[in-house]
Amino acid sequence: MRLFYFLASWLVLATFSLSAFSQLLPLSHELESAHGRTIYSLGNKFHSSVHSYFQDEIDTLGGSRADSLSPLFNNRETFLYRKLFTEHLIQIDKPDYSLYLDFLPDFQIGREFSGDKTTWLNTRGLSLQGRIGEEVYFYTDFYENQAALPGYLDEFAREASILPGQGKHKPYNGGKAFDWAYAQGFVSYSPSSHFNFQLGNSKQFIGDGYRSMLLSDVGFNYPSLKVTTSLGPLRYMIMWAQFQDLQAPEVAFEQGHRKKWGVIHYLDWNISNRVSLGLFESIMWQNADSTGKRGFDVKYLNPIIFFRPVEYSGGIPLIMR
Repeated sequence: MRLFYFLASWLVLATFSLSAFSQLLPLSHELESAHGRTIYSLGNKFHSSVHSYFQDEIDTLGGSRADSLSPLFNNRETFLYRKLFTEHLIQIDKPDYSLYLDFLPDFQIGREFSGDKTTWLNTRGLSLQGRIGEEVYFYTDFYENQAALPGYLDEFAREASILPGQGKHKPYNGGKAFDWAYAQGFVSYSPSSHFNFQLGNSKQFIGDGYRSMLLSDVGFNYPSLKVTTSLGPLRYMIMWAQFQDLQAPEVAFEQGHRKKWGVIHYLDWNISNRVSLGLFESIMWQNADSTGKRGFDVKYLNPIIFFRPVEYSGGIPLIMR
């Protein structure tokens, strides 16, 4: 019975998981692993350490997941083939706008032999994305989840009252499993080929590889405003964001969890096809301290890298550099 459930789940997942890319892609480690060294063959045209990637950059990579699976389908014009590999579930393409809607389920089942426990995941999700003209792109998704987790994740989730990267949870199935929801979204505006503005509540990532010591996507979603400018082999990014600590005691019921503000600068220079140099700077400060609520500090609206003079002259108490 479990084998039947497993096969049926993957059939549903394969039917509704779509691979079409959009103007500005959310974080995707699968994208890097799929194209491998092709990214570096583009030389200074592709900045792999600054996520998210832009559609025109992805187009230069060439190929798609459909090409590697094409032997499974004799006729590429069938409805099933198009919906699996080249189209969204529902899509509207007009000269002035586009709209795409996808159903994103994920059903998994497994066995943890050390703990003699059956693990499973039941996720139902929806994503909505589209563009307005050639400059504005938007993306949002929502997932409803229930899961019985492996022992090491189960222990952490119960102790910390949060799921890594997923936020708060509540008990399910008599406390044997977890129930939680997950949502993110952002709006992107590109007035020219040199500038992009992104506003939303999602994760960001800076660095090459699956994980990063600069800015990783391990944490939960957070509101941010990101400005990216590109000029030849140079790409400069500045981001203002607000973070919160779900494990810290709440300051007050009206204010919720403790929050902190952050601003991040990152300059990426592609020296050659295989060598890049990045300069990273991050400043974080408390939203409130013993004297009261401080809020956002306008001194850090400065879009130019190097904050030490601002920090020194302003006498601003920081919590992290």
